[in-house]
Amino acid sequence: MKKGMLLLAMVLLIITAVCTGAMAEDNVCGDGLTWSYDEENCVLTITGTGSMDDYYNIQGKAVPWNSRTVKSVVIESGVTHIGSGAFAGNSWLSSVTIPDSVTSIGDNAFSCCYGLAEIIIPENVKSIGDFAFDSCESLKSIVIPASVQTIGVNSFSCCSALEEVTVAGTPEIRMGAFWECTKLSSVSIPEGAVLGEAVFYGCHLLCDDDGFVVKNGILFEYSGQAASAVIPAGVRKISAYAFRSGTMSSVSIPDSVTDIGPYAFYLCTNLGSIEIPINITVIRQYTFSGCSNLSGVSLAGDITAIEQYAFSGCSNLENIEIPSTVTSIGSYAFSGCSSLSSLNVPETVATIGTNAFSRCTGLQDENGIVEIHGILFGYYGTESSLTVPATVRRIDRYIVDNKSFADKHRFP
Repeated sequence: MKKGMLLLAMVLLIITAVCTGAMAEDNVCGDGLTWSYDEENCVLTITGTGSMDDYYNIQGKAVPWNSRTVKSVVIESGVTHIGSGAFAGNSWLSSVTIPDSVTSIGDNAFSCCYGLAEIIIPENVKSIGDFAFDSCESLKSIVIPASVQTIGVNSFSCCSALEEVTVAGTPEIRMGAFWECTKLSSVSIPEGAVLGEAVFYGCHLLCDDDGFVVKNGILFEYSGQAASAVIPAGVRKISAYAFRSGTMSSVSIPDSVTDIGPYAFYLCTNLGSIEIPINITVIRQYTFSGCSNLSGVSLAGDITAIEQYAFSGCSNLENIEIPSTVTSIGSYAFSGCSSLSSLNVPETVATIGTNAFSRCTGLQDENGIVEIHGILFGYYGTESSLTVPATVRRIDRYIVDNKSFADKHRFP
């Protein structure tokens, strides 16, 4: 009997130990960190010393408190990192306490916390991750302390109630950080801050009287309605998407501009002509793609590269002179420029990407062939057979628009 009782007691002790260990392990959220949940007040508390686990896009790693209704988060002193995706999508969350011990906020840490109206970022935080506060639709103001060195991609994008941003230091602010913050009307950023592409795209309330959003010498958006847009003197960069889908028919670019971002004039269907200033060295991807009314482009200066899709879909483009400084033309760079009737590609061009001149029907010779630099880009003849010229060293993809010919012939 005594042996039976002793055995039962030992079994109970083992079960208790296992359960206690499992519970402790379930409440772990990082090396040296645990979490607890106050069900009555819907408060989640993170306790301990160290870095929180990352959860965003990590296979098999679920946020342990996802099934709880968390309205308030208290992160106690000792925590150094807020994990990626830790509170993402928590629409009940309205209050967060971040201690001075935190030095980094992970990617998507608070994204889509629609009820979060205020956040105080402590002085010791050095980095704010990509999409960290994306779509926090109740957030009205934010102060970025001088300690912050990096503000990630789309970190505060689509914060539709955000009205005021103050940046104390000179961080690197990455692409789209405040993208589509449509109520943002006040921004304070020191001159030394490094601003990436499209940081203030869609922030219409930041426009000046002429419809330009310019910060630290970078033009981020044009929302004006004038037929002719004159970019202010002193602008040194036109950011990605700045004129996207604009209705203007002409743009005057000052010589102070040294860089034009990708998609800068994408789908500007009324744009008739443009002169690229002398200090531009690269025509970036999709810069003028879809500008279907663009008939003439003047490329000045020392341009070395025309990137992929740069002029694709410019169906009205009749002439463009490619400078002898150009060494590469990207894939689909002039695809669909059907009105081009003559083109001189200088011998300096060493690399031409796939389909760079596909559907450029105006460049075909008397046999319906488009050949540039020994590359067969298209066949638009009516014959059911094709004799490939001896000068061709490469046959591009999708060269045939003639269906009857295509049905009989296949090219690698």
